[in-house]
Amino acid sequence: SLSRARAKAWVSRSTAQCPWTSTHTARLAAEPGLCKGKTVLELGAGCGLVAMTAALCGATRVVASDGDEGSCAHLEDILAANGLREKVTVPPPLRWEAASAESAKTLGAFDVIMGADVTYNPANADALCNALVAHASPSTKILLAHKRRQPADDATIKRLGDFFSIKTLATGGS
Repeated sequence: SLSRARAKAWVSRSTAQCPWTSTHTARLAAEPGLCKGKTVLELGAGCGLVAMTAALCGATRVVASDGDEGSCAHLEDILAANGLREKVTVPPPLRWEAASAESAKTLGAFDVIMGADVTYNPANADALCNALVAHASPSTKILLAHKRRQPADDATIKRLGDFFSIKTLATGGS
C-alpha cells in the first residue's frame, strides 16, 4: 500500500525539444555532484543512458531498472559494450505495481531516483507512486523528465503530489 513520503520530487517539463533521457544527462553533466557519492536508481531505464551517466559522475551505487525482461537483457548488453557492467546493476524486471517495503529490501532505498518518460500514462500513476514510495527515503531526490502530450498527462504529476513535494525545474515546449 502507498504511504506518504517526505521526499521531494522534481519534475522537468523540458523534454519537448530533446529526447527525455538527455534532460537528465544534461543535468548530470552540468551538476555532476548530484550523483557523486550517492546511490542512484533509474526507473524505466530503457537504454540506460541516465544510469551510465550517473555512474560516470561518481555515484557509489547505480541500479538501472526496467519492467520489461527484454529491455533488461538488452540493457546488460549496452552496459557491457560501454565497459560499465561493473558500475551499473540491472535487477530482474521491476514491476512498479508490485513494489513494496518487503520487495524494496532487495534493492533498498536510494539517495537519487531518476526517470525519463515514465509519467505519460495516467493509468500507471499509482504504480509509479508505489515504486517511488518503496525505494525513497525522506531525503531522496526524485528527478522525473515529463513531456506533456495532452492535458490528461498532468494526472500523473498530480498523483505524485499526493506523496511528494513537487517542484518544477524547467518548462519548455508544450
